[in-house]
Amino acid sequence: MQNYEHGGNIYTKKIKLDFSVNTNPLGMSRKVKKVLTSNVDLYENYPDVNCTKLVNSISNYEKISKKNILCGNGAADLIYKIVLTVDPKKALLLSPTFSEYENALKIVKCNIKYFELKEKEDFILSEKILDELDESLDVFFLCNPNNPTGKLVKLSLIEKIIEKCQEKNIKIIIDECFMDLVKFSENYTSKKYLHNKNLIILKAFTKTFAMAGLRLGYIMCSDEDFLIKVKNNGQCWNVSIPAQICGVEALKKCNYLKKSIKIIDEERKYIETKFKKMGINFFKSNANYILFKTNLNIEKKLLAKKILIRNCGNYIGLSKEFYRIAIKTHDENIILINEINKIYKNSI
Repeated sequence: MQNYEHGGNIYTKKIKLDFSVNTNPLGMSRKVKKVLTSNVDLYENYPDVNCTKLVNSISNYEKISKKNILCGNGAADLIYKIVLTVDPKKALLLSPTFSEYENALKIVKCNIKYFELKEKEDFILSEKILDELDESLDVFFLCNPNNPTGKLVKLSLIEKIIEKCQEKNIKIIIDECFMDLVKFSENYTSKKYLHNKNLIILKAFTKTFAMAGLRLGYIMCSDEDFLIKVKNNGQCWNVSIPAQICGVEALKKCNYLKKSIKIIDEERKYIETKFKKMGINFFKSNANYILFKTNLNIEKKLLAKKILIRNCGNYIGLSKEFYRIAIKTHDENIILINEINKIYKNSI
């Protein structure tokens, strides 16, 4: 049995509220649910291996060429395929960051170098990272905004990183799976640098459209030959018909994302204000989740109330005193805050 190290493990515990996964607080949209249930007869067929309609929709949504897009069975699927394609001997990762980069790299026995994001520096990436980008590296994974810190990297630094990676022939994978839920995301996305062939941008419907169970992600890269190699590093039918249909529907013009960003921004401020009043040490986030630190065993106490949060003790660079919570709806957030407040009051 696989050792599960992420949020969302609701199958072995009795959970009413899951704050351990940071998907869109609005949940799957009504239109996506409708298209999912009304096309059941199609599911007896094999899926389109080229995801033709979906790629067309992503191309229109991202405003990039169809030739620069490859779909996969969620972002994690594509991370492993990229690693298998590059077959790196040495890689650079931030710590803390999303663990699937490390897990994928270990499969190919890659030597991993870590750049520590320091708590005293608010886990913000500095230009010191540029000194770590040299000819010995084959690949660099950069999560923006970073998971679990919620910190964004300034576009000016992103540009320098991409230029350095291009110069040193390092594949740089920028994970933007949370980017579309960031306010003013157009000021932070790396898409304008896609002409650099060493740049790969990773995105997923998982977080943005609350479609985690459908498993759908994609990468953008101007190196078409590389995308073909990535595609060939796996089975043909890796994106199901339900995932493709729902992906096309999700990307149609609607107010869903605008409403989501507004709610996330308001609710994050609400939680931060409450945390300040309780004296909780938290780290300001630009994403739809918040990292905080406490020496109270609140995970176990919240679990007794059937509320699940993410203990971050298995992140490299963090201890078990660090926790991550998702931003959910106001009513759900009120329940969480009230329960945490009770824990703090009982500890005095």
